[in-house]
Amino acid sequence: MLPGGQENPEARRWRLSGLPAAARDWSFDTALARAEAVKRDPADFALWHAAFRACRYWHAARGTLYLFGPEGSGKTVLSWCLARQALEGDGNFPLWLSLPELFDLVADSYRAGGPARELEARAKAAGLLLLDEVGGPGADRPRKAERDCFFKLVNHRADHKLPTVITTNLPPAELAKVFKDPFDRTIARLIKADGVLVEGKSFRMIEAEGRW
Repeated sequence: MLPGGQENPEARRWRLSGLPAAARDWSFDTALARAEAVKRDPADFALWHAAFRACRYWHAARGTLYLFGPEGSGKTVLSWCLARQALEGDGNFPLWLSLPELFDLVADSYRAGGPARELEARAKAAGLLLLDEVGGPGADRPRKAERDCFFKLVNHRADHKLPTVITTNLPPAELAKVFKDPFDRTIARLIKADGVLVEGKSFRMIEAEGRW
């Protein structure tokens, strides 16, 4: 905080990005260092590193990045790294958003001017949108209002060529079953996105095994 209780520019940028406090510990360099320390099996490391390189050198002008893979493979951390890279650069200002949290707001209130509408508007306009846990717990049985919110968001950003990063446990075909897109328009757009499979053994499982 600045004197007088004013928020300093760095703190404001961080708050507006939506990134959780835990993301402060992560960058592409720290993610690589952790993987090198944890993933001692060369084959396991190589699987993860392929996704790491795809994310690190992904260019937002390409449109949509679809990160999918099993739980614990590091998708969320990679999305934090992408957001941090954008936040600290001079390019597109990021908004990192957990889709279940947006759906919670939609379920509570979707009135004009309500928090769900405001967050949806910010997500539509963000220079770089990062949607985490798409189709995950809390977003795996979306109701019509929630599906409509997701479809409008993805389609708006695709129509306006705004870069979007999606993380999910589901390949596009499985996501189609969850969201039941009547026109297949949204899912078709996601299938055409840059798809990156984040593979390898769960970081959490490796660390848990190391404690025994």
